[in-house]
Amino acid sequence: MTFQRLAVLLAAATASLSIAPAFAQDYLASPLQLGVYECHDQSYTPTYTMMFGLIDDSTYGDFNGNTGTYAYDETTGILEIGLEKGTPSRFLRIGDGAFRAITSDGNLGGHTCPVNMVKDPANPPW
Repeated sequence: MTFQRLAVLLAAATASLSIAPAFAQDYLASPLQLGVYECHDQSYTPTYTMMFGLIDDSTYGDFNGNTGTYAYDETTGILEIGLEKGTPSRFLRIGDGAFRAITSDGNLGGHTCPVNMVKDPANPPW
C-alpha cells in the first residue's frame, strides 16, 4: 500500500469517526414503534412483569392487561411507563426498537426490551 493511499484511508476513517456520533443518536427523535416490548434478563429469560406494549402515542398495556399512560423524552431517550402510579418504571432507548431498564437508583439495569411488532399490544397476555 502506498503512503498516499494510506493517508487517504486514514483521513476517511477520521472523518467517519467524527460524523458517526451524530448518526448514532438519530433514533432518539424517531417515533416510538408500537408493539410489545419483550423484556428479558442477561440470560434471555423472559421477565413478564417488566414487559409492556405501546398501544398508541400515550397509552401502554402490561402483561396482565392493565393500561396506563407513558411519556417519552426524545432528548434523553427516557421512557416513563405508569405515570398514574406516581413512581413510573423507566427505560432508556438503546436503538430504534429496543429499551433497557433503568434501576430505581438511576443506573442501567440488566434487562433489555426489544420490540415485537407481531404481537398485539392491546391483547395481553403475550
